[in-house]
Amino acid sequence: REWLIVHEQPDWNRCPDQVRGVLEQCVAKDQESRPTPEKLIELCRAASSDERLRLGEGWLPPTVTAELTRYHLAPPSPQPATPFTSSPSLPYQPGASWPSAPPPWIPPSTPKSAPSTQSSRGRWIIGGLGAAAFVVVLLAILVAALKDSPHKSDTAANTPTTAGLSSSSAPLRGGTSTTETSPAASPTAVVLAQDQLRLRDESFDAVDIDTPPLYVGDIMGDADFWVSSDGRVGVDSPARFTVWSGSGAPTVKECESVLRTQPTSSVANHAGLRFCVSSGSGRVAAGYVVSYSGGISQVQVTVWG
Repeated sequence: REWLIVHEQPDWNRCPDQVRGVLEQCVAKDQESRPTPEKLIELCRAASSDERLRLGEGWLPPTVTAELTRYHLAPPSPQPATPFTSSPSLPYQPGASWPSAPPPWIPPSTPKSAPSTQSSRGRWIIGGLGAAAFVVVLLAILVAALKDSPHKSDTAANTPTTAGLSSSSAPLRGGTSTTETSPAASPTAVVLAQDQLRLRDESFDAVDIDTPPLYVGDIMGDADFWVSSDGRVGVDSPARFTVWSGSGAPTVKECESVLRTQPTSSVANHAGLRFCVSSGSGRVAAGYVVSYSGGISQVQVTVWG
């Protein structure tokens, strides 16, 4: 199960489109590419802007519901009234003048009570709980998608992959393990398949990159690139082919660029050769010749969607 989480892509068939974009970033193989909690909250808000997440009645525990209701309905605390104190009466003395009338009593002004923050506090609590529930729903969908991810075949499991790439469960013809670094995917590209294939010159073996999982066929089928008995690697129209001479493995964007500007039909096969292929439908793949001896090539192929 841990191996699948690290190396496989989830099965998104039953994942709603509304949250798939958020989940794809959460399960990125590169930890630096995964969103922070703040970014995740923003992504969740953006995902629910057009169609708000609806939660059924009674999803909160009764104690929390009662506490929110109490905050919302509790009236403001009454202010204590200031008691009235009358002036003490004085005894009358003969010959003395009557005291002047006391000033009229003016009731003390009652200070205005501050606006109650209980209702706004309740709204903040409800909003926070709603956001937390949305995150829980996303995580539940993610776990379900990972559980549904198909197991790889034993042969494909022996083919190493690097973080950020998925491997197809296609059968290999005489595949062997390799430590070659695979091409890095573009931020907008998805790796559909990645396998190491065994190609024989004498049988004109060929590979079709349009229909993963990858398999080795013959040049008479729907081939996108082939090896020939004269020790060459190439393509037939409408597919395009070019050699990658840059540093390290190419990305999908780099392959697309050199296929447009430096196309060719075939080149001499040799160990260490890197090349890019584009099918007639526009699908792009990168190849790396791990070894070439006695007319047999071990070629690592990565296909992007």
